[in-house]
Parts: sequence; C-alpha cells; structure tokens
Amino acid sequence: MIVISLLCVNGNYSQAQSEVKAPIIFNVLVIDVNKLIDQSNVGRALKAQHENANSKLDNEFNNLKTELIKEEHHLSEIRPDTDVAEFRQMAKDFDQKSTEVREAYIERQTKIDNVFNLNRRRLFEASVPYLKQILNKNNASVLIRKDQTVLSANSVDVTDLAINAVNANLEINAFLEHK
Repeated sequence: MIVISLLCVNGNYSQAQSEVKAPIIFNVLVIDVNKLIDQSNVGRALKAQHENANSKLDNEFNNLKTELIKEEHHLSEIRPDTDVAEFRQMAKDFDQKSTEVREAYIERQTKIDNVFNLNRRRLFEASVPYLKQILNKNNASVLIRKDQTVLSANSVDVTDLAINAVNANLEINAFLEHK
C-alpha cells in the first residue's frame, strides 16, 4: 500500500514537473543580412550608384589636383623673381585653396557614403515585411543574423528566399537617388 501510494505521488509529481518544465519548441531561421542587401537587385543598383558617385567625385578631384599641381609648379618657377612678401601671400593663398579642395572632397565623400549606408538601411527596413512572411510560412518564431550565429544547418538559412522576395516586390527606382 505504501509503495502504491508513493508511485501515485511520484507519478503526480512527475506529471506536474513535466508541465512546469515543458520544453518551449520554436523554429529559428538565420539570414545573412549583408548578402540580402548586396545580392538583391535593389542592393546591386545601390552599390552601382555608390561606385558611380565615387568615380565621378574621384575624377573631379583628380582634375582639381592636376590644376593644383600646375599652380604649384608655376609658384616654384616664379619664386626666384617674385618679391618675398608677395610670394608668401601667394603661397598662403595656394595652401588655403588646396586645403579647401581637400576638405570639400572629404565632405562630399562622407555624404556619398552616408547616403549609401542610409539606403542600405532603408532596403533592409523595406525587407522586413517579406522576412515576416518567410517566418510565418516556415512556422518559425525567430530570425537571427547569420553573423551572430555560432552554428546552424544550411536548411535554416533563408537568405536566398529573402533575396527572391525582395527582388519580386521592391522597385529599384524607389531607392535610387535621382538628380
């Protein structure tokens, strides 16, 4: 009788324990955010626009640099025949001009990079509804970044699905900067 009572108590205790410690089951998916952004049609267009803007800026800066080099050579040539005070002022003006050109280049380069980074962020934010659809279709509860994952099976990587969804739903022109 005591054994039967203990079995009943242990059985009830085990059942109560299993209800308390029931495992929470959820599916986790991973995504390579950089791949999503870099390999989507919109991301590629943004990258091409960024590279084009950088190239245009570099060409403009190279032209200005060529002019500054010519001006510097001219100053070197006229130095022996120019009044010292007058030459110092010319050299000071040249230094100020070259500093302004360099600072303008850095400012424009920073703006180009900031626009690119902002557009990448906008692209990711615009991707969120499609990522949610992928979560729901796969009965998943969590989507984590692949670069923050220690180990995962290839089958839980939904990056290619996300790229296809973004390509099918987002218009490139909505993200490109038009001038």
